[in-house]
Amino acid sequence: MKMGCCGGERFNPECSIESFNRGPNPVPEASQMETEKLMKRMKSNREASRRSRLRKKQHVEQLERSIRFAEMDLAMISPLIIYYQNCNKRLEIENNEMRKRLVAADRIGQGLRGW
Repeated sequence: MKMGCCGGERFNPECSIESFNRGPNPVPEASQMETEKLMKRMKSNREASRRSRLRKKQHVEQLERSIRFAEMDLAMISPLIIYYQNCNKRLEIENNEMRKRLVAADRIGQGLRGW
């Protein structure tokens, strides 16, 4: 299989109508106006593709920046989360101890009333 400027399976934006006509299955000679329109459209498509690639690149860069900021936030918040989890555990232990003391005091109070 011949692989020329336009002979491959992928579209080559640098390929011109003239080189396309020299390929394995040349198209009939187009009029000058049709050729100009086709060339203009090909150029327009190349430019649209270039802009699309640029937008995609900018979008990916913005997403990467967002990831970096989120990772920085996470790095700052993670120690705080651990600190507050430890505080919560201590408070739960203290709360359970106070409940036990309250139950014990209540039993003592009931015993004294029974005298």
